[in-house]
Order: sequence, then structure tokens, then C-alpha cells
Amino acid sequence: MQMNLPRDLRRRVTEQRLHRGDLVLERPCRLGRYGAGALFILAGVIANMSIYFRPTSLFNTLVMLILLVGGLGLIARALRPHPAAKSG
Repeated sequence: MQMNLPRDLRRRVTEQRLHRGDLVLERPCRLGRYGAGALFILAGVIANMSIYFRPTSLFNTLVMLILLVGGLGLIARALRPHPAAKSG
């Protein structure tokens, strides 16, 4: 649904949505000039990897999974928007 808004207001609304991260297709572009290219190269490298799992103990497997989930949690926490610091 296209609203009939003035051009500058439409631009400001789009910039606000981009800043909030609402436009999913624009996220790779915010990574910088070569962000989308680097993302595609990384995806190609991961797609062509051959991963082999060697037998290991249950303890080692659990340690690896716990550390993997912890690392993903730290990355997710770093990507979340943080509230602005209050100057007091």
C-alpha cells in the first residue's frame, strides 16, 4: 500500500526504518561498501566445505555444543541494539 506522502517525508520514514533494521534486504548493505560481496563469498566458502566428524566421547561432544551455543549467544547479544547511555 503506497501512501501519498511528500517526497522528503517518505525519505525520512525509509531512513528511520533502515536505521531500525526493518528493511531486511538492506541489512547487507549496511555492512559497508563490500558487505554484500563478502557475505556471498563467505556463503560460497561454507557451501563448498567438506566437514568430517571423528568419533569422540560424550563429554567432549557436550563441551563443544555448550561452547558453540555460548558463542552464538554472545554474538546475538552483541548484535542487539543497546539503549542510549544516560548523561547525568
